[in-house]
Amino acid sequence: MAATALYRKWRPKRFADIVGQDPIVQTLRNAVLQDKIAHAYLFSGPRGTGKTSTGRILAKAINLPHDADGEPETDSPIARQFDDGRHLDLIEIDAASNRGIDDIRSLRERANYVPTSARFKVYLIDEAHQLTSAAEDALLKTLEEPPPHVVFILATTEPENLKPTILSRCQRFDFRRVSVADLVGLLRHIAGAEGITAPDEALQLLAREATGSARDAVQLLDQVWATHGDTLTLDDVTAGLGLSSDARALELARAALAKDLKAGLTVIAAVQDDAVELGRFNKQVVLHLRHALLLQSGAAQSLALSEPEQVALKELAGIGSPQDTAAALRAFGSADLRTDPFTALPLELALTGLVYAPKVEAAPTPQKPSGQKSAPSRRDAPQRRTDEPAPTFRTPPPVRSTQPPQQAQEPAAAPRQKTAPREKVPAREPTPEEQLLIDVRAALKEMGGREPVMLAGVLNGSCTASLQDDTLTLIFPLPIGFHKEKIDEQSELVARAATQALGRPITLVTTAADEKPAQRSKLAAAAEAEGLKRVAARSD
Repeated sequence: MAATALYRKWRPKRFADIVGQDPIVQTLRNAVLQDKIAHAYLFSGPRGTGKTSTGRILAKAINLPHDADGEPETDSPIARQFDDGRHLDLIEIDAASNRGIDDIRSLRERANYVPTSARFKVYLIDEAHQLTSAAEDALLKTLEEPPPHVVFILATTEPENLKPTILSRCQRFDFRRVSVADLVGLLRHIAGAEGITAPDEALQLLAREATGSARDAVQLLDQVWATHGDTLTLDDVTAGLGLSSDARALELARAALAKDLKAGLTVIAAVQDDAVELGRFNKQVVLHLRHALLLQSGAAQSLALSEPEQVALKELAGIGSPQDTAAALRAFGSADLRTDPFTALPLELALTGLVYAPKVEAAPTPQKPSGQKSAPSRRDAPQRRTDEPAPTFRTPPPVRSTQPPQQAQEPAAAPRQKTAPREKVPAREPTPEEQLLIDVRAALKEMGGREPVMLAGVLNGSCTASLQDDTLTLIFPLPIGFHKEKIDEQSELVARAATQALGRPITLVTTAADEKPAQRSKLAAAAEAEGLKRVAARSD
């Protein structure tokens, strides 16, 4: 009989077994104790953080007797059926392979039937973001009006790919990555129960390699246990995971900070000769450089390192400045080893570029010679042209000729075409009321979509605006037609755009021109004054 993998054997069966998700666990416990069970839950977060296991525990807690802490029973045959996913009223669906609309239609039909023996029929849909758009639409109707005996639990690693209408009908819980300290505690508990002896340094390395996934951490422990037996050392874990030696990764990090090209290339060549996967080796180098940068910047409190690692880290951080460490981290972090992880060229180029990188110096400010005026810049030119009078070009007198008068006048016509161009009237600055409409239109366009863009077009010249306190009044001239009616239909959308443009809550009011005679007179006077300015400009 095949042995059970550790991650399956030690899968959480109670809320207390879930690691690193205390706020979620406490909320679900309270819901069970107070009998406030939602009809739909959404568990989102990285892989291996306990989403599916929490769904099974919740299904068991709402259908089986529980203690004063909300913990369901675990020793009964029915509880074991929930733990194994074999209970008839716990339906687990893998949305990656059952993602079509026909699968969801079948789910909707079966959801109408009452549970066989439990209080609730629980549908646990894993990888819910894999559902097709049509399947999500079919599921949405059931989520809106579910049968009273059905609870949906959606688990996903990509909640942003679900439709907002699905998200809005679920109680959402975001699972976070498990910290290294919590993972070390979990691994220590499992190792003690399984008779495995391992130092904290080895468990910390396993926890860091798991990158916040409890399932991956337990699986890695199972892997090195199968390779090296019940007694594990740090070297055993390093070799079992296929990692590079910490000593050589530290040596390359030291050479990079000291800009010792010979020592660094020697380390890279030795690692390549040992057929070490350079992608993993570079990951260790980047990790050491990152730790050194955190220590140099005074932010190393969150690092869970052993005593020897802390001593080596302090030595590494004392070699260069934070700027040197950041440059080395950038160089090795951008080394691309994905195409061939056994080719050392990307590491050699990163080290060489770091050693021979030119020093960046501030460009000197150019000094103009004494007595010499600098040439005017293009940015300054328009301002001087508006301040100074436009240059005039005098037409030279016609040259006397013996030709007939009709032919003698033709050469004089060409210079007249080069007369001084008429000075353009500078563009008028918009009034505050006009600028207000411009800002609201811009906010509508930023929203995107057919309706906001159309409303932005409606506001283009069809009305005037007035802002008093937090009330925006749009004044439409008579006769009132399509424009005012369209704005009235979408008043909430326009008010939201005005709120975004002005940075505070705005109330929208629309009115006809004759309802605000004083306002219309003010706007008419402003328009008349502007027209006089234009006439005066043309006469000049």
